[in-house]
This record gives sequence, structure tokens and C-alpha cells, in this order.
Amino acid sequence: SKKKMEEEMRNYSALHEWTKADNKHKEYRLQLKQSRKLQRKYDKKKGDIGPLQEKRKKWRDQQKGTETKVSKLMTELKKADRRRMAATKKLELQHGDIVKYEDQIKQAKHNQKENNKRIKKIQAEKQRLQEQIDQFDFEEIERAKQEKTKITKNQLREARTSRNRIEQQIKRV
Repeated sequence: SKKKMEEEMRNYSALHEWTKADNKHKEYRLQLKQSRKLQRKYDKKKGDIGPLQEKRKKWRDQQKGTETKVSKLMTELKKADRRRMAATKKLELQHGDIVKYEDQIKQAKHNQKENNKRIKKIQAEKQRLQEQIDQFDFEEIERAKQEKTKITKNQLREARTSRNRIEQQIKRV
């Protein structure tokens, strides 16, 4: 009976080990079943992802293409902006020149008006003097000229003689 008990004990412990193993096996099958289920879901999603990955690749290529286009457009915009700024500056300078020229034109017109006024004055003076000349008798003018030359010749003689007298008095002294 002791032997029998020991045998039962071994059988019991073996049964215990077998139940443990059987439970582990059942647990393993459940886990395997769950992992296969998850694997199928993953594969199904992965199968759905394949076209999405192709689209993503296509979109990335398009993005790269648009980035180069955008960078080219940005450089063009910067160049256009620089040209616009240069043209604006040039126009401002031209505006300054135009204002300066307009001022010069105004000044020239003002000077021309003053010159015209002066010309009119001179012409009026010329007309007045011409009228005075026309009123005088030329014979009278000729007589006045001859009289003047006579007076100056006589005065010159007198001045020379008085000078000579003064020089003689100075020599005597």
C-alpha cells in the first residue's frame, strides 16, 4: 500500500503536470488563435495600405515637384519685386526732374514776361525819342554842333595860354 500510495502520488503529480500542460496548451491555442486573427486584420489593413502607400509616394513626388515650382516662382516674384522697386525709384527720380523742369519753365516764362515788359518800355522810349528827334530841325542841330566846336576850340586856346603863363611864373620863382 505504501507502494500504491507512492504510485498514486506520482500519478497525481503527473496528472497535475498534465493538466498544467493541457491548460498551457489551451492558453497557447487561444493566444495563437488571437494572434492569427490579429495577423489577418493586420494583413487586411496592410493590403488596404498598399494603394495608399502608392498614393503617398505619388503625392510626395508631386510635393517635390511643386516645391521646386514654388521656389522658382518665389525667385521670380523676388526678381519682379526688385524690378518694381527699381522702377518706382526711377519714376520718383524722374518725377523730381519733371518738377525741376516745370519750375525752370515757370521761371523762363516769368523772365520772358519781364523781358517783354522791358522790350515794350524800351520801344515806348524809342518811340518817344524818335518823336522828339522828328520835332527838331536838323539845321538847328548842325548850327548847335558848329557852335559847340567853336566854343571848345576857343576855350582850349584860352586854357593853353593860361597854363603857359602859370608855367612861366613857376619857372621865375
